[in-house]
Amino acid sequence: EMIKQDLDKIITFDLAKSLSLEGDTAPYIQYAYARASRILEKSGITPTTDVDFSLLQEKSELNLVKTIGLFNLQVRDAANNFAPKVIARYCHDLAVAFNSFYEHVKVLDSDNDELKSSRICLVNSFNITLEKALDLLGISAPNRMWFLGKFVAIFIILMWFQSLIYCKFLLLNLLKSKILLKKIWDLFQLFP
Repeated sequence: EMIKQDLDKIITFDLAKSLSLEGDTAPYIQYAYARASRILEKSGITPTTDVDFSLLQEKSELNLVKTIGLFNLQVRDAANNFAPKVIARYCHDLAVAFNSFYEHVKVLDSDNDELKSSRICLVNSFNITLEKALDLLGISAPNRMWFLGKFVAIFIILMWFQSLIYCKFLLLNLLKSKILLKKIWDLFQLFP
């Protein structure tokens, strides 16, 4: 959420939005990575580049190939302009392209073994590229997202608990300050 902004802009952080699995958020992008990892795991095939890429003819396949191919250009652009938001937007575009591919193409259910191998290679290329892009931003690429709900719940509980402790700390300090002010006031009353 924060890295997709211009560096010279004021940022308003929204916790709920930043943890959403929809839209241009890190969890949305991480979920695409986890989904691709699951496809690779289920396939039981070791991805290889010794495949026939001419078999990839679907629009969503070609779009994903083109988006993956933009990686070096996007990294160069981000470096030249000191703009990490370029990489953040690229990660989102890559996740969108993969999710469209996932929606329109059956990777594991293909009857053609050569086509299946080509698609597995494409999914693996997506995962490698997205992992590198996320790493540039300091964001992890998890193989599974099952922990997210538990993590968010624990995070919210910890934040709530921390805010309670902080409020208690503030109240105690306020009380101490009030007592201290009263003592100072009483001292000044002694000297008319």
